[in-house]
Amino acid sequence: MELKSRPVEYYEVDYDDLDRFINFHFFGGETKYNFAVSEEANNDTSYPYHVVDKVDEYDRKRIDDRDFIYMTQAYLDEACRLGLVKPGKYLINVCW
Repeated sequence: MELKSRPVEYYEVDYDDLDRFINFHFFGGETKYNFAVSEEANNDTSYPYHVVDKVDEYDRKRIDDRDFIYMTQAYLDEACRLGLVKPGKYLINVCW
């Protein structure tokens, strides 16, 4: 029996790099956002995101309020809307 699969292209990002990026662009460089804490991420795991250039009203308010718990998708979408990242599939790798 053959395993069904298909190739997928994505942007691979280390969680530490994502932390620095989001803190720089959305928190003025302060260390507020932490992917592992925000998403309750496990070690040696990867988390997929489909990034688009739209943010809904609810998430827009949470971004304005500088919320960061379970907000990775919203911050990536806002970064895309602002032209800071390209739309597409992203894979955030966690390894500490």
